[in-house]
Amino acid sequence: MMNWEDREHDGLIKVTDFNQIRSKGKVLFKIGSIEIAIIDLGNEVSAFINSCPHQHTRLVDSSGGQMNGRVITCPSHGWSYDLQDGHSLVGSGRLKMVKLQVSGDDLFLNLRDLNEEW
Repeated sequence: MMNWEDREHDGLIKVTDFNQIRSKGKVLFKIGSIEIAIIDLGNEVSAFINSCPHQHTRLVDSSGGQMNGRVITCPSHGWSYDLQDGHSLVGSGRLKMVKLQVSGDDLFLNLRDLNEEW
């Protein structure tokens, strides 16, 4: 699990790079108490708050998550969500998606975007 404190520059935080995502399949990191998951979907990545909207169960942990293609399923009650846009496929609610900025192979999160969304 990575923390962001030492990586901030002009509101942008380098959270990972494509090589790390490709080799691990996922990256988890925290900003304060909020955990964000970045998942490799093949030709793109998905980033979201790592919490099911239903009962706030952690969706992805160090051993992985219950994923099938672009769909992630909550291990507690089986609710599932599309990892491209966060909409619910089974159950209700919506994942809180996180926008990433790309520069070369590096992926950045803008703290200003987080403040606007949360």
